[in-house]
Amino acid sequence: MDWQEFVKLKAVIEYEKVRNIAGTIDCIKHLHEYDFDPLPCNQNEFAKLYLMKNLPVDSPVRMFADVDMSDFGDKILHHKQGAVTSYGILSGRNQVLYAGLTAESEQSESEDETEESAMNMGGM
Repeated sequence: MDWQEFVKLKAVIEYEKVRNIAGTIDCIKHLHEYDFDPLPCNQNEFAKLYLMKNLPVDSPVRMFADVDMSDFGDKILHHKQGAVTSYGILSGRNQVLYAGLTAESEQSESEDETEESAMNMGGM
């Protein structure tokens, strides 16, 4: 395992809250299912990188330099079931950090939230 994979493994172990060898071995088996970027260290930095990778090349991305985009980054990470770890940004399993969001995936997330809300209200 090279250094970059080792750091990603540490991020996955933190994300999955692994506390034993069996859990670590499971993380190693599924390491390829996570997307990881060690550069952004918070939601704000992640959101700006996300925009840079998803907006057209000639977009005025610099106008976001002084804007706090933490909430936006948090929403993207929530959508991708990811998190900020001590080692960088990690996606949830089988998610891609910088892939664009689609209306279809947003709709399925909205349906999931509606179902969860109904369950919390006793199915009413």
